[in-house]
Order: sequence, then C-alpha cells, then structure tokens
Amino acid sequence: MVFSKRGAFLSVFFLGGLGFLGAETNGAFLGAGFQYSYLAGADHYTKLNTTIQTPFQVDELAIESNLYGGDLQVGYKQFFGTSKRFGLRYYGMFSGHTGNYYKNGFNTSAQYMAMTTVGRATNFFYGVGMDALYNFYENKAKERSFGVFGGFMIGGSSWYLDKGYRNSLCLTSYLGNPTSCVSVNASLGAKYKDTQTKFQPTYVQFAFNLGFRLNFSKHVGVETGVRVPVINDPFFKGKNTTDDGEIPGGNGSTEEFAFRRTIVFFINYVANF
Repeated sequence: MVFSKRGAFLSVFFLGGLGFLGAETNGAFLGAGFQYSYLAGADHYTKLNTTIQTPFQVDELAIESNLYGGDLQVGYKQFFGTSKRFGLRYYGMFSGHTGNYYKNGFNTSAQYMAMTTVGRATNFFYGVGMDALYNFYENKAKERSFGVFGGFMIGGSSWYLDKGYRNSLCLTSYLGNPTSCVSVNASLGAKYKDTQTKFQPTYVQFAFNLGFRLNFSKHVGVETGVRVPVINDPFFKGKNTTDDGEIPGGNGSTEEFAFRRTIVFFINYVANF
C-alpha cells in the first residue's frame, strides 16, 4: 500500500511536470535587425564585328559589392503535436541594403584588366516567406527555448546603381554621349535609336533561409542565420539593330548585365506576442 501511494504520487508529479514543459506558444511575431550581403555579377559584351582589332577593348565588366542594411519581418507562428517542438511560421518581409559597387573591366582574349569604376548600389527585397521551426531545448517555465529554422522567401528585388567614378572622373553616361554624367539606371533605362534595349531594375527573387533561434523569455528572442538568393537579376539586355548602335562591335552585337546578392548574413531581434 505504501508503494502504491508513493508510485501514484510520482506519477502525478511526472505528469504534472510534463504539463509545465516549455512549449512555445502560437502567436504573432515581429523581427528586425542587421544584414550583410555580397553582390556579384558581370556586364558582358558579345561583339560580332571583328574586322578592326581592338586588343584593349573591354568585353566584360565584373561587378561586386559589400552591402549593409537591415530587414523587417511581421508574421504568425504556430506549433503542432503534443510537445509543440515543431512549427511553421508565415510572414511578410522587407529589407534594404546599400554599399559601394566596383566594376572591373576585362578583355578575355588579351587578358587585360582595366581600372575600377566605383559607385553606389542600393537594393530593396520585399515579399513573403515561410519557415519550418524546431526547438531542441525548452525550459519548464515556458520561457526559454533554442532551435533551428529553415525555409524560403519569394518576392521582388529592386536595384539602383548610382553614378560611377574613377579618380573623380564620372564614367557612367548615356550611351553615345560620354560627356553626360548620369546614374547607371538612367543610362541603361534610356531609349536609343539603333540599339534595342530591355531594362529591368526590378525582378522576382527566391531565397533559401536557415539559421538558429533563441528565445530568452516568452516575448523576447534573437535569430541569426544565412539567406541564399538563387535568381540572377537580368538588369539590362541590349542589341544593336544597325552598325550605328551604341554597343561596341556593330550590328548584332549584344550586352547583358546580370547580378544578384549571392549570400546574406543576418541577426534579428524578435518580439513574440
């Protein structure tokens, strides 16, 4: 009888303890923080007229940039099962980044590297996302938890490339008008008589999202991780329709300028409601 009473007491204690395991609760959340991302791409020329040899004519401009900024997420999270360790969250997001871009001219046949053009690059990424959540650890006070997340984001990516300079000399101009000094967006967005162009400063972007999350209390947490965008932004495409076209190389010569943020590192403060 003593054993039975003791066993019953332990059973009640154990089951009661399970009820106090720190299952994270469903609810809205708001996240904001710092981001660093790396931009990489190339402005590539295909020249059809090779009758005039120009061994030092640039045929590719590599672009790169270190971008710094922040992001904002607003959404809802929910957990499933008895333990409530696995969940999903759905959110809207917005991020902005800026930093100096560097364009390095290169001739692939002559192995010639031109001097660098420096300007300002700004990107905005906005859309929606969904992540799977899993908590490895939860305390008994329903407050602290530690886990991982992984998911995706999809939305629009908008770019602005400002004027480019080399030793205080402006090198971004309207095609065929080297004395003008305008942003890259203005130059490539203009219309030209003998060159067919397609300028897309905004394009769809898809990014994978993964990292670690830590809740210090029921309402306060922090997250850190990486995001990997996978779609190149086709910023500009051009093709000469006559020999008088603005792209070097005569009739039929083309230019394609594409790039993307190849990786993003972030740390966010998260408020849970």
